[in-house]
Amino acid sequence: MLTYTGLLAECEAQTGDDDSATSVTLFTKGINQGLHLFRAALRREYTLERKTFSVVADQQFYQMPEDAVRLDKVTVTTGGIAYPLTEIADDREWYYINAQNTVSSEIPEFFYVRGQDEFGIYPTPASTGSSNGDLIYQARVSDMGIADYTTGTITVTNGDATVTGSGTTFTAAMIGRQLRATTSNQDAIWYRIDSVTDGTHLELENVYGGTTGAGLSYIIGELPNIPEEYHLNLTDYALYRYYMRRRDNEISSMFKSEFEIGLQRAKREYSSKVVSNYIPGRRRRVHNNLFTKEPNEVS
Repeated sequence: MLTYTGLLAECEAQTGDDDSATSVTLFTKGINQGLHLFRAALRREYTLERKTFSVVADQQFYQMPEDAVRLDKVTVTTGGIAYPLTEIADDREWYYINAQNTVSSEIPEFFYVRGQDEFGIYPTPASTGSSNGDLIYQARVSDMGIADYTTGTITVTNGDATVTGSGTTFTAAMIGRQLRATTSNQDAIWYRIDSVTDGTHLELENVYGGTTGAGLSYIIGELPNIPEEYHLNLTDYALYRYYMRRRDNEISSMFKSEFEIGLQRAKREYSSKVVSNYIPGRRRRVHNNLFTKEPNEVS
């Protein structure tokens, strides 16, 4: 797996251009454009995030998460039971049910997205604190651009999520990035950072699965959130843009082709939520008989 720093180094190695600030900016822009294209094409768990919201009495509309692009599912939990809400996409239908039935309830049934930054639930909640909501949404991809952090050493314990640093300055900005111990006898797995306690302590989202060790070298970096076998395709897109800018159409076309091949392969392999190649037969649509008796013949 390649961090942003690793992807940038690959671009510099391919071009021999490692001392131009303009080229670094161009490489970074191309890497992120390629990442956006991959995530847009995959359109599945790689783009979905989850957040909760507090249900408030007599409040129908709520703010969308700041990084939300599209709302996928809304669930409201009341009395320990999670109720999935049905989306109303049509403006007129939403206004109609609100105009006809101005009721409140502990169990909303529908949700509606208004504009780009808020959603409403119906019926309007009857009380505060008795219910809580859960959102699943497509998140806006943050551009990568932060260099790997490797200062000091770390201590890790098998089966424990706590990482203790020595000579480190961990910060809250590292939350969401990935950490990997690089000492040779470790598991070489990347772990997502869940929280930072202080400059020398942080917590991983999952417990550490490698060997307990102290004084270990490590990397904290930004990883592209796509399948790791396609990380290098992001450099293909960056190099395609780089050589296109230099009017070298032959090399530019070569990298563009490599990127497109990887993108199509990723769509075939990862656009489905299942591993099986089984394709179910088409389900026959059954139409209920609309007549209680045979209609009269037309004379």
